[in-house]
Parts: sequence; C-alpha cells; structure tokens
Amino acid sequence: MAKSRKKKTKKRYSSWLVIVAALVIASFLHQTINGRKLPTFQQVTEQSQNVVQQATKLKERITTNNESKANSNEVKTPLTEQAFETPKSRPSDTRVMSRAGYTLSFNDEWLMPNWVAWQLTPERLMGKEKRTDEFTGDPNLPEHLRVEHRDYSRSGYDRGHMAPAADMKWDKLAMQESFYMSNICPQASNLNKGDWKELEEQCRKWAQNHHTTIYIACGPIVHPGEKHKRIGQGHKVTVPDGFFKVVLKLGKTPAAVGFIYPNDDCNAPINHYAIPVDSVEALTGIDFFHLVPDELENVLEATNGVEKF
Repeated sequence: MAKSRKKKTKKRYSSWLVIVAALVIASFLHQTINGRKLPTFQQVTEQSQNVVQQATKLKERITTNNESKANSNEVKTPLTEQAFETPKSRPSDTRVMSRAGYTLSFNDEWLMPNWVAWQLTPERLMGKEKRTDEFTGDPNLPEHLRVEHRDYSRSGYDRGHMAPAADMKWDKLAMQESFYMSNICPQASNLNKGDWKELEEQCRKWAQNHHTTIYIACGPIVHPGEKHKRIGQGHKVTVPDGFFKVVLKLGKTPAAVGFIYPNDDCNAPINHYAIPVDSVEALTGIDFFHLVPDELENVLEATNGVEKF
C-alpha cells in the first residue's frame, strides 16, 4: 500500500468514519436478511475468467477508425473490450460524453461530473506523453456550462482531476482531454496533493503488479438537501462534501473495493477509506460494474476487497 504520512486527528474525519461504518454494517445486514447464497471463491474465479474471455473475443471482433478523432467534436472511445467501468445509466445522466481515455456524466447544476470512468492497463502506463497542465473549458458543453480555468482562481480549492493526467500518458488526445474542466472538481489542496494522489498512484501499481486491466469510476459526493458553497467568477461550481472511487479487477483473483474521502485536509492510510462497493452505491445511488454477471458482481461488491489487490 502507499506509504502513510504523519496522521492528524480531525473531528470531521471521525464523523465520516461513522458514516462509512454504518454503510458497511447495512451492506452486511442486507446480505443476511435477503439470505443470498454467495458462490464459492472457485466459482467466482471461473466466472471472472469467462468474463475476460468474452471481452477478449469482443476485442477481436471490433475494429475502429480513429483517423478523424483529433478533429472531431464528438470523440468516441474505441470499444476494444467491454466497458465494465461505466456505471449504469440513470435519468440524471443527461450528458454522458465519451473521450479518448475516459467517459463522464456531467451535472448541469453542479457544473462538475456526476462520475468519471476509465480503464487502466499495464500497456497504457508505459506511455510517454508529458503532462500539459493546460486546463481548458470543455468544447462539447454549451457556454453557460463551460467552466473555465479562472473560475477556480483564488477560490481556496485545487483543480482536482477525476481521471488523472498520469493515467493518460499513452495518448496525446487523452492527455489533452484530461485537462478539460468537466473532468475537474473543487478539491481541498492537501487532499488533492496527498491522500487522493496516493490512491491514484496505488491504482497504477495495482495494474502493474497484477498485469491486468483495472476498471475505475470516481466522482464527487454532494449531500442532497444541504446548502453548498460555490466558487467561480463566470460560473458557480458546487464544492462537494467528499469524493468516491470504486475499483475492479477480474482475472485469476477478482476483487472490488470502494473508497470514500471527505473533502478536507484528511490524512490517513488508504485502508482507512476502503469499504465495499455496495456501500458506495448506497451513498451515491449509482450502480457500478453492472455489466459484470450478477452472480460475480454480487459477491465482489459485498466485500471490502482491498486486501486482494
């Protein structure tokens, strides 16, 4: 796991741990009350391998034409394998946009994403594209929704990437689009540069260490019914209460894990934020990894699988 730093005790962080603990307990009770008989680990492994085989066959069937991608306003993601990372569509997902390296659902009210999803492979991590640091408005959004770089200036919050630039080194366009402001959220500076960054780095290590594709989705947490701070000069961007991330790997040792981070200067090891994906779904109302066969999805999402990564 990522190297932990000196810890700070914070009342707000403690309250978040109480919420997370409640979600974990609720998830466990849900499993018990419904009396679901979960498959054995061997059955889960076999099912996972079947999923990967299906994705490989799909990859062999599909061909894509990327010649005009760089000049197109409507960029399509090559369907090289099943998009297990993409959450199930909801009525609120009115603006779902595909990029070279990720897919996102943009929230017109918050002026930031509902979620951002992407795949991380060992091959992509070998890319050599340099970080651009050129934050720009999203050209695929209308002007009244097109948050600009200056909207975060002197706000007290960092421009926090959801799909990280370091995951997009494999392609020039993917790197460029990672700096679209639609992929950015107001993030506490120490979180952006500290614990959140550590989780991003850990995901890259997982892809390398397991030599497999890692499926990731993340986004802001905005508690409904509460008044939220907004930042921005021309556009008023909602400041989220926290952030979520869910991670999936298949293959020989399938596992899934969720993470919840408060949007403050928290400081703790990665394991302190880890919870079952079911608990993240309960908090966000988003159905993750719905393309994975139900029997496999149910057992993976009910467990905090961080130790299996």
